[in-house]
Amino acid sequence: MNVKAVQQCEQYDPKDAPEIILFASPLQCAAASGALEIAEFLIQQGAHIDLVAGFCGSPLQAAALKEHQEIVLLLLKEGAEPNSQGGFHGSTLQAVAAAGSGKIINLLLENKHPALVDTPGGHYGSALMAAICSGTAIPFGRSWMSKRILT
Repeated sequence: MNVKAVQQCEQYDPKDAPEIILFASPLQCAAASGALEIAEFLIQQGAHIDLVAGFCGSPLQAAALKEHQEIVLLLLKEGAEPNSQGGFHGSTLQAVAAAGSGKIINLLLENKHPALVDTPGGHYGSALMAAICSGTAIPFGRSWMSKRILT
């Protein structure tokens, strides 16, 4: 583990961040970069797992968007909210639908607190629209899409 990076993370205050930034917290940055060991450490130190700010939204959204499955599982296990709203894509499911990761979509939909597929917002308006625009609507399943395609 990079001790200097961890020490800087411990001193970080999200209130010091500018309004329009890519990552608004050290945990978001660790999640997006796939730094599992640092993410675990930050969570152990009390990092806010549901802080929603910056382009990437929440740490869960950042990890899911970059397809870091182990970090997605860690955050979900620690109680991260899969339906939090914020960031460019709006929600974690909308971000993953835009990226087209079927594995991560399934993780979010099969979680004990599943991601809601009909949550509006974000750049595309919904997870279904994000999936269609990115050409990855199939992971949602034909029956789910046929019920919602005209709504």
